[in-house]
Amino acid sequence: EALDAPEIEEIETFSESMSEELDMASSALTLTTDLSGAVPTPGGGSGLGQSDAVGGGMSGGASFFGVNSRGRRFAYIVDISGSMRDSDKFPIAMAELKRSIRALPDYASFVVLLYSNVLRVPPMQNNWFRANPGTISRIARWIDTITPGGGTMPLPAFVELYKLDDRPDVIFFLTDGQIPQDTPSKVLELNSKGRRAVINTISFGRNADRTPLQEIARDSDGLHRHVDSTGMVAP
Repeated sequence: EALDAPEIEEIETFSESMSEELDMASSALTLTTDLSGAVPTPGGGSGLGQSDAVGGGMSGGASFFGVNSRGRRFAYIVDISGSMRDSDKFPIAMAELKRSIRALPDYASFVVLLYSNVLRVPPMQNNWFRANPGTISRIARWIDTITPGGGTMPLPAFVELYKLDDRPDVIFFLTDGQIPQDTPSKVLELNSKGRRAVINTISFGRNADRTPLQEIARDSDGLHRHVDSTGMVAP
């Protein structure tokens, strides 16, 4: 009541200005996308769907060899064929796999599928793991028991993944070699029988065939990235 009219007008003007700035900031945050990974649009490259709207539950981020995506269920399909011994690719890939699952938010879930011409999965894995420290430690110890060997046949890993009760939001798929040429069409068929997962593909090392990996990523609104044998992003 002690304020005179000019001071009241100044306060009201300031309040309106702050409100406009907050609205603009909120809009800017809504439009922010992750340029290093898939664009987080509902049903698109982020791995998010309609259930990720307000009230649909929490979703977190995951990264693998610099490819970032958001979701609640993350699957890792990683090559352990004999050629992964070359140039220390195998220990680099396993170290990045363990780093990635350790960085998951504790409300996320994950599965690990390691493939060559045979499929290797953790013996306790019959559904999605919750990303809590105890479970992650057990999976990391299991990963340390794996040795590379055999050929490069990733499709059984995808088939096993899509048998789970809940579909993945995001798949990280890595290979360092040549995969069968019908793999992209068969993966697309599996991924189309329900809500599609985003499949981010990583070609690892100079002998990796990028073409089918690019096709798999493109078909699922995912991202393809090529890394050299040291794990660094390559042209």
